[in-house]
Amino acid sequence: MSRVALVTGAASGIGLAAAHRLAASGCSVAAVDVDASALQRLLVAAPDVRAHPCDISDADAVAATVDKVTKTLGPVDHLFHAAGICRIGDAADQPIDDVRALVDVNLFGTIHVCRAVVPAMVKRGSGSLVLVSSMAGWVPSPKFSAYAASKAAATAYAEALYNETRGTGVNVTCVCPTEVDTPLATEVRSVDASAFGGMRPMSVDNFLDHVEAKLAKKHPPLFIFPGVAELDLEAYRSLIIHIVDGLDRRLLFLTSGNRDSARRLRRQGRWYGAVAHQADQGARTRSPGVGNRPAGLRGRMAAPRSDVKGSTRSELVSVRNADQPSVHSLLGSHLERRVDRGRRLRHQFRT
Repeated sequence: MSRVALVTGAASGIGLAAAHRLAASGCSVAAVDVDASALQRLLVAAPDVRAHPCDISDADAVAATVDKVTKTLGPVDHLFHAAGICRIGDAADQPIDDVRALVDVNLFGTIHVCRAVVPAMVKRGSGSLVLVSSMAGWVPSPKFSAYAASKAAATAYAEALYNETRGTGVNVTCVCPTEVDTPLATEVRSVDASAFGGMRPMSVDNFLDHVEAKLAKKHPPLFIFPGVAELDLEAYRSLIIHIVDGLDRRLLFLTSGNRDSARRLRRQGRWYGAVAHQADQGARTRSPGVGNRPAGLRGRMAAPRSDVKGSTRSELVSVRNADQPSVHSLLGSHLERRVDRGRRLRHQFRT
């Protein structure tokens, strides 16, 4: 019996390509999208795919769609959630209807779909979820305030769901790409050509290849960051700062005296370090003459803003000298220090 895959946002972009790949791999695919006419075009190219028009911001409609899929194809084994919208505008005056739409689709849409499929997966003891979020949820950019907030919330929801389903046989993965060459990105560029800066978008095929390679591992990671090595210096620095701050927040687990939480923190920290190492190899750049930067962790990872602002891309050359540790080694050292600090705090609380 073939596995059943539910793909949202299947009418275009990432979801469309994912539906084709899953169908080609032998899965029975239920394609979900709010655009019914575009779904019909998908059926012409992939007759084995079942179309299910649905607005994921409507919880009742999502529940009814999943129930219909379960009755016609069988229980959902794999969820590939790619549905989402992007509307840009200044934080202070973006139309509130746009903000609500972003939250309804990007956050509540994710919640509705997960609530519709996860309980049955947990009951069966198997299942996988791939939730497509965005790097914007980690590194907010101008004009993307509401979009970034909706994606940050969806990313946090995915992480909480991951922790709640540990040991149940259900695997949750949150994919946070940089810009991907999709109709959604094209639409954003048509509104503001400079919205993504000078970043070169990655192709949908490269995106899916990257995700599939990570999912093929024995222990797939919680977070996947396709395209992170292409970030420029400013965005890369912001990502590392967000990661380090995230490690600090996870110290809250250590004060509970739970050794499993400490082990999870170590494993997650090592994976964050690997992400940083990937970016370290592909995008670690600094301006000449910044070797005397402050000795603190963030100071060693990134040059002061004034050292970068006036430099051209060609002047920002990749440099690795012996007296400056790499980013991933700094993250590892930082993690160990934070774990030790957490242990001391825990001892104080017990005494």
